[in-house]
Amino acid sequence: MEELSGVGPVEISYFDRYVTGGFDAADNVGQVWAALSATEALAFGGTTSGSDRAGGFVQPNLTVGGLSRLTGVVNDLDNVAAGAFDPEAFIDPGALGNLLPKLFGLVSLVDILELAGLDLSEAPQVISQTFDRIEGFLRDLERARAMVEDAVDEADALRRRAQSKAEELRDQADAAVEAAGNLRDLIAGVPPDPGVAQAVIDAIQDLLDDPAADVEDALDAPLQALRDALGDMRIVAPQLPPLIRRQLEQLADVLQAIVDAADLIDDVIAWINGLDPSSAQFTYRYEWRPPLEPWPRDAAPPILGLRRESLVIAVEGRLSGKGEMGVEALAELKDFSLNLLPGAPLVEFAFDHLSFLAGSDGKTEVDVVLGDIEFVGILGFVEILRELIPFDGFSDPPFLDVTASGLTAGFTQDLPSVAIGVFNLSNLSLGADIVVPFLGETVTVGFAFCSRERPFTLAVLFIGGGGFFGIRLSPERVVVLELALEAGAVLAVDLGVASGSVSAMLGIYMRLEGDAGSLAGYFRLRGEVDVLGLISASIELYLELSYDFATGKMVGSASLTVKVEVLFFSTSVTISAERQFAGSNGDPTFVDVMGLEADGTSPDWSDYCLAFAGA
Repeated sequence: MEELSGVGPVEISYFDRYVTGGFDAADNVGQVWAALSATEALAFGGTTSGSDRAGGFVQPNLTVGGLSRLTGVVNDLDNVAAGAFDPEAFIDPGALGNLLPKLFGLVSLVDILELAGLDLSEAPQVISQTFDRIEGFLRDLERARAMVEDAVDEADALRRRAQSKAEELRDQADAAVEAAGNLRDLIAGVPPDPGVAQAVIDAIQDLLDDPAADVEDALDAPLQALRDALGDMRIVAPQLPPLIRRQLEQLADVLQAIVDAADLIDDVIAWINGLDPSSAQFTYRYEWRPPLEPWPRDAAPPILGLRRESLVIAVEGRLSGKGEMGVEALAELKDFSLNLLPGAPLVEFAFDHLSFLAGSDGKTEVDVVLGDIEFVGILGFVEILRELIPFDGFSDPPFLDVTASGLTAGFTQDLPSVAIGVFNLSNLSLGADIVVPFLGETVTVGFAFCSRERPFTLAVLFIGGGGFFGIRLSPERVVVLELALEAGAVLAVDLGVASGSVSAMLGIYMRLEGDAGSLAGYFRLRGEVDVLGLISASIELYLELSYDFATGKMVGSASLTVKVEVLFFSTSVTISAERQFAGSNGDPTFVDVMGLEADGTSPDWSDYCLAFAGA
């Protein structure tokens, strides 16, 4: 047995079996070289703290059974060695209980993985590497060439998604495609032009073949071209979707720091001559693009509509010999839909993307772009409001609140009043938000048309009313639904020395919260009169009939309030009454009242009977 730092005891049997036979052996295409004597947890964000350090909406926890030269930490060693990838055995949900990777804290990644036809290339990879500064520089240049190709693909996808949007957004997407293509041509090159990345690589390679050459003169032109290209990379990156944008910006920062370093030429000379420049760099990278399918598989429509390549998870850290370090976690879910709720759809959300970034710089970013919202079923009456919702309302939102428990991104939008002749509709507002919790709860989406504190008002001559509507949904259920509507008539008269009004309003209020809820209908009749501002009187009759879903009771209440003011004195009198019409749920039973003991006896009942026995 030997000890590997941070991972525990290692069995030499795997070393003997695989490494001695060579990594190219037919029975070891997965290049497994060590097995842990006991399965360990690789938990991103800790075992209980949730996913705040791992992407906000996904916790990519893994179980660790051994080590592979290709993919880093692995489980299900025999299959991995054979080049196979069985997600259920690889992740091993039974070994770590609640550490199973979940999307939105709700759906196990195993449940949405395409389980057929997967190979080891689609397994999670945790790769760590240590090399000197110049070797790392060359590797980053290779990554830059590959990343600008990805940037073009992402820009093309952005243009496809923008085809159904406003002309301005389509123009922005077209500009992103053009800029990404130009960046690719500059960095990766167009044959026979090798591009600036390959030009630097070739220049350093030529120096290896001719160590006597003047290093500074040989690298001056390629490095200057690379500096210019990095500037273009920073210009193009903000036009692209969040994940590829951040990766480009991060890579540009790393490369910029190297090409601007005063001792770069000294490091190149030392590297060419095989000397240790004392500038070692350690990097680790976790990246997973799991192939997905809709969830649940047999639902129509599914709660989560997913494409095969919807999800990307990436964690990257760097540590240099000069003490510089940094780590970033990125996650992005693209082209997916949420159909809420299962069995009885109410709202269908189509998302362009949901992206999350957290890093050692302390800055947390969220970017959510809605493709469309459609209200269906019993909420079909608010479908017309969806045209007022900006599809990118959560992208660079008016408010973004990040706390220890999660983040909330959203917007509120006041709508103009509508006045046509005797018709007036005012106090209109629209709001929506998305809550991404860090502590294992599910993502929720909220939508509101006006609010309890500021309901809309509608008036047509002497007839008027108002109300509001709000709903919050998760992939599992309706979290809260609140609705109020009121209508009635108002008549007022002003004779100079005296004025008065009378109003009659009829309304309904409904609230559903989890498994509880209430429904109430009410009638309010009010009259008031005022004489010269010195004497006033008012009378209000309020009748309400409510139903409590938890107890099953129908409750009727009535109140009559009379208020009189004379100069500086005022008094009011209220008379109220309440009656329950139906339902016994929640009423104490005879057993509850008498308090039965474990043996079936009741001291209270015995005392009651004995009181009569002595009479």
